[in-house]
Amino acid sequence: MSRFYYIASSYELPLGERGGIFHTFPYSDWITSPEYLANQEKQRADGMVPLTDIVDFSTFADRDVMIYKTQEDAAGIFIQEIPRWAGVLQKHFHHPCIYMISPESGDFNIEADPDQYEDLDAYRASLKCCRELFKLMEEYRGDAEDFELYTCWSGEEDEPRNIKLDRIIDLNTYDVAQQGFEMLEKQYVLVKLPMLHRAIE
Repeated sequence: MSRFYYIASSYELPLGERGGIFHTFPYSDWITSPEYLANQEKQRADGMVPLTDIVDFSTFADRDVMIYKTQEDAAGIFIQEIPRWAGVLQKHFHHPCIYMISPESGDFNIEADPDQYEDLDAYRASLKCCRELFKLMEEYRGDAEDFELYTCWSGEEDEPRNIKLDRIIDLNTYDVAQQGFEMLEKQYVLVKLPMLHRAIE
């Protein structure tokens, strides 16, 4: 089973990926770069077989390729429409525009203390996923004061949320790097946005 994350907004949100940072290199330069060679060795040490050991990519030698140099570069969020059967989710939200949202190359759960992580690349990628989530809210808020989040396992969309886990995050005072972020199963989170500063007429 898969855990799904949902976001609800007063306004429509853009679909697709955001946050990833591509780098463009000639393929021949990339496969001889220290980053690439180190990644190949790491894969072998982890018991994996690098794709270039299996597939002949020589036809790409003179072409530019777009790649993520690090896990943090690849990290971001992906927004998609909810399937029709997921209309049952509306009961968990007040806002009308509901989307499925997924972390890319990271997670929406991070500890406040990076020293808890053996893999700092994974920590940085997850931190970026969380920051991109909150950044999305601030960029597409319109005149809204809040967004809503909810998570549950696939097939449990119609089940009641766990109201004991309801949580409010106020972005006026919240710092994801200092306080961490976690979404538990069947948890509803109301995210209050910073006050809009309107010009005095």
